[in-house]
Amino acid sequence: MKKDKYSLKTISKASFNNKLKARDFENIDLINLIEEHFLKKRGYVFKMPKPGESVILLYSGGIDSTVAWSYLIEQYKLHVYPLILTKKNKFAQQRTIHYFKKFFKVKYGDYYHQPLEISSSFFPPKLFKNMFNLKKVHPEVILNYSAENFQVFNFLSGLNALSPISGLIYQKYLENQYNLKIKAIFLAVLADDGTEIASQSFTYLRKTLFFLDDFVPSGDLQIASIFFEKELGLFSEKNDIIKLGAKKLKLPLEKTYSCYKNKLFHCNSCLACYSRHLGFQKAKIVDKTVYYDKLFIVKKMTALNRSLEYHLSKLKKDCHDVL
Repeated sequence: MKKDKYSLKTISKASFNNKLKARDFENIDLINLIEEHFLKKRGYVFKMPKPGESVILLYSGGIDSTVAWSYLIEQYKLHVYPLILTKKNKFAQQRTIHYFKKFFKVKYGDYYHQPLEISSSFFPPKLFKNMFNLKKVHPEVILNYSAENFQVFNFLSGLNALSPISGLIYQKYLENQYNLKIKAIFLAVLADDGTEIASQSFTYLRKTLFFLDDFVPSGDLQIASIFFEKELGLFSEKNDIIKLGAKKLKLPLEKTYSCYKNKLFHCNSCLACYSRHLGFQKAKIVDKTVYYDKLFIVKKMTALNRSLEYHLSKLKKDCHDVL
């Protein structure tokens, strides 16, 4: 595999910062303070793991994290350990996860590692006291232990608060059980995500790194988005990732699932579906996603309902005129 075969467009740090300055949800001063902190502490803010090393990826089954899984292997030759936070009654998400487990196992062989699936519940702070002494405890046991109505670290909620914390505990488990020295936990946040959701901004990514760094005595923790990272010069948007996934990585993106409503098919009305649909349009790639409102039977039923409404309205008017 050629090193640049799957490369994304990169920009300079100055251009990256200028783009952030034009956004409502970014705090440049805070970003600079956090980056200066890490430069003084360890000499770098972020550096890419070397080929052959292991990383954790927070995986959801959507386009972005599916492309990220493949991209980390193809471009950087990393061993990816996906961590999946599942939600109750998420049939569509489970269908996607099951598909790509088999797909990537065949496609990547030794680079494939079975994802760990845990429920997206919150857990009490007493667990943090012993989070670095997990010798014989599987992370699924710990991460599935929740306290009813207890929301820990709610200020990180937009990044799916529990995800980076869960990734950190999974990191310690892999280290203790398999002697894997994992230093990087990757997300698949995109540059355009932060224009709609404040907690998916670059500022939030840096805040998450700063906060969780206190849990790692070695001081070498890295939490970053593989598609939205200043040190890599990556400011990738949805259409960029769709092009990468469909054209370069040859992934069946229609098998991914993005919808917030957890219907059998994408609703085509929520923010995630809108972003997905618009991304394909901008990328000028045919969107093979099955959207609920585009199904033949739904179209027919919608047309029938409109026809009935029209005739009922006309009938009421005629009756009114007669009376």
